[in-house]
Amino acid sequence: MKTFLWTIAIFSTINLNANSLEESQKLCDGGDAKECYGLGNIHLKGEGVKKDSAKAVTFFEKACTGGYVKGCYNIGVIYLNGVGVKKDSAKAVNSFEKSCTDGYFKGCYNLGIIYGDGIGIKQDSAKAVSFLEKSCNNHISKGCLRLGIMNIRGKKIKKDAPKALSLFKKACDGGEAIGCYDLGRIYLEGEEGVAKDLPSASKFLEKSCDTKYATGCYNLGNMYFKGDGVKEDTTHAEELYNKACSLGHGMGCYNLGFMYANGKGVKQHYDKALKLYKKACDANYAQGCFNLGAMYHKGVGIDKNATKAKEFFGKACSGKNERGCKALATLNQKK
Repeated sequence: MKTFLWTIAIFSTINLNANSLEESQKLCDGGDAKECYGLGNIHLKGEGVKKDSAKAVTFFEKACTGGYVKGCYNIGVIYLNGVGVKKDSAKAVNSFEKSCTDGYFKGCYNLGIIYGDGIGIKQDSAKAVSFLEKSCNNHISKGCLRLGIMNIRGKKIKKDAPKALSLFKKACDGGEAIGCYDLGRIYLEGEEGVAKDLPSASKFLEKSCDTKYATGCYNLGNMYFKGDGVKEDTTHAEELYNKACSLGHGMGCYNLGFMYANGKGVKQHYDKALKLYKKACDANYAQGCFNLGAMYHKGVGIDKNATKAKEFFGKACSGKNERGCKALATLNQKK
């Protein structure tokens, strides 16, 4: 599963232009932790000075020691990712723990990911849950999302769909599109302890789609195409599939291609169907490759082309589409 480690935290309100580097250095040496943090960022990004991660770490350490916790956090990110220094998970964990303890809760989130996935250290689900809960309870919505995923999957912790639902709601409210999508999916399919609720499903899928989460657009399109919990509306389904497709969702491209190929809720348009099946195929949706191959094989909306048919049946077969494999074998036997 994809993780969501936060990147370097930049405190944008710091403006060192008011001071020369020499003056900032004096302030830092005099115990101004915030100024040390700003100098760390300058050396990390190479703004007016040569990029130097080692120097950046030195300044972030001064900031951290002086009580400016974003400095501790940045040290953790640098060592975790090996930004100009050798990766060191132990140093990363220590720095994130300092930032977490002192109230910079993105550090708690990163610790939850590190312990949950065993990144450079021994995997520990109990610690992962503890740090993620702390981040979630302090408005880090990605922490709520990750906890929700752990609870709905029931891997390494006991599955708890109602708890996952609550966590996804927090994530969604915090702007996490995947949280909105997972809420919609749970209400659409139902889970142990959570009854199907199609109106709620459409509401949260729409919210995820509005924030450009392609799978939310696709699933909501399915609801409108079938009239599943909403009034059937193929025009809106077309719009939603188109949005999903434009966001790179192969099945959205395929479903829209299917509508045009068969005149389902739209005027039949083979050229559009061909282009959409090609997009689906390019997005590794094997059924799109198969349908494209079939159109070339039969000459539907385009001249017959055995070479192209074999090409796309082959792609379908490579994508483990059995019909594609059978069609390719049949064409090869006709040599």
